Amino acid sequence: MRNFTVLPNSLLQYRKLSYTARGLLADPLSRPDGWREDGRHMADTGPRGRGVVRKALKEPTDAGYYRVEKVRLPDGTLRSEAHVYDTPQLAALVEIAPPVATQG
Repeated sequence: MRNFTVLPNSLLQYRKLSYTARGLLADPLSRPDGWREDGRHMADTGPRGRGVVRKALKEPTDAGYYRVEKVRLPDGTLRSEAHVYDTPQLAALVEIAPPVATQG
């Protein structure tokens, strides 16, 4: 099926995300695997400003649908990679607490 995107109803009906946030998720999910785009590019190529897009992307980030990670390239430079998911990635939300030192 070409020129169509199938998304889970749970994403499109997730009321904790604003309509803007859901739209910002739907756009990259409609792109082919390997598509590279970040929030700044979304803002610069769309009708919303960077502040609106940054705020809207915080919602899916907090819900586990969107993640940006820093990747170190072989030459030592850092690059940001955005990852978008059609279902929440709850494991990415769990922060592992450092071990507690015990005296004994």
